[in-house]
Amino acid sequence: RLDPTIRGVSIDPKYLKQQLMQSLKNLQTDYLDIFYVHRVLPKASEIELKKLAEFLLEIKQLGLVKSVGLSEVPHFSH
Repeated sequence: RLDPTIRGVSIDPKYLKQQLMQSLKNLQTDYLDIFYVHRVLPKASEIELKKLAEFLLEIKQLGLVKSVGLSEVPHFSH
C-alpha cells in the first residue's frame, strides 16, 4: 500500500488504474467525468508516454472516464 504522506509523480498505467479504481469506489460511481494527470516529468521516455496514452484511451473506451486531461507534458522534437 502506498504511503499517502509521500508525494510522487507516476504515469505507470498499473498505478494509475489503482488510483482510478479507488476513486470510483470512493465516489460510488461507475465512471468519472474527467481523469486528470497533473504532472508528467520531463524525463519521461517516449515509450512511457505511449503507454500512458494507450492507458488513457483504454479507460475512455471502456467508459470508466468521459474525458481525460494532461498537464505539464514534456515536448519531444524529432
